[in-house]
Amino acid sequence: MTGSDHKEITAKYRWAWFAPELPTYREADATYGYFDYAELPPIAEALDGSFTWLKPLDVAIAQGMQPYWADARDRSALETNLEPTLEEAAEQGINIPEVFGRFMRSRDLQERIPSCTACYFDAPERIVEAPTPGAGKLVRFMDDQQWCLLWYLYVEPSGAHAVVVSDQALDVDDPERPLATAELYLCAPDFETFLYRFWLENCIWFVLTKRHRSLTPIEANYLRHYEQRKSTGS
Repeated sequence: MTGSDHKEITAKYRWAWFAPELPTYREADATYGYFDYAELPPIAEALDGSFTWLKPLDVAIAQGMQPYWADARDRSALETNLEPTLEEAAEQGINIPEVFGRFMRSRDLQERIPSCTACYFDAPERIVEAPTPGAGKLVRFMDDQQWCLLWYLYVEPSGAHAVVVSDQALDVDDPERPLATAELYLCAPDFETFLYRFWLENCIWFVLTKRHRSLTPIEANYLRHYEQRKSTGS
């Protein structure tokens, strides 16, 4: 994404990161806390679409996630809806990033990302127009287990994309919650950046709560950001 594309999307919605707590480092007043995006630790990893950073999960966590993954396979529409969604996007001239298709077609990659709230990857019923003031299209790709929050790929006509989050399933008709009333928040400047932060924070959560291993240098450095903020009172 170019700087101008990023600025164009940034003007559409507010930035925010909705995520669970990181015990002793970052508190949340509910299952998901609302965090100022500007105060998040920076992402230092060079992301190039190769997913070299996405290593297989620790055995202990992978085993613990198995029941949730099995449940996700039952409820997810990936097998039936993903390819028709990508075909629909191509027919509409929507420039879905290659990294999105690659990841969403790979169960192996998906099951390297843990979720302490049992989020799962999904495919939408249909592609929808983003509510005002957006000018792009929305493709739902991940759901909280209880559908408290749902994450979407947001794609502008220019091809610029970002990730947004809402508490509404915007591709599912609901007369009581029309699309026009939905509130969206930008939560990542691109798809892989979203995946990386989501993966990293959830790995950290499991380490802090399960204590099955030591923090990696990357995880420790991420938490150091919060340690420094506490020490300075910011």
